[in-house]
Amino acid sequence: MATGQCDLPNLPDIARAINPLVTNLHSSAYRSPRAIADGGVLVVGASSSGVQIADQHRRSGHDVTLAVGRHTRLPRT
Repeated sequence: MATGQCDLPNLPDIARAINPLVTNLHSSAYRSPRAIADGGVLVVGASSSGVQIADQHRRSGHDVTLAVGRHTRLPRT
């Protein structure tokens, strides 16, 4: 899942090229952890949406990796 910047969806082509069997989803299309298959989840972006999505998936039993870059505030735990 990717949160994008300034509400503009951005799913890089390389994300699909690495493994076409992996679900790539932008936060604007995300609804709940129930829609995601069992297994690990990589959330790219630690603004409000990214942190909330990572938390929801962790609470639902997924192994979650939250990928962050330079950020103007600390991610919530």
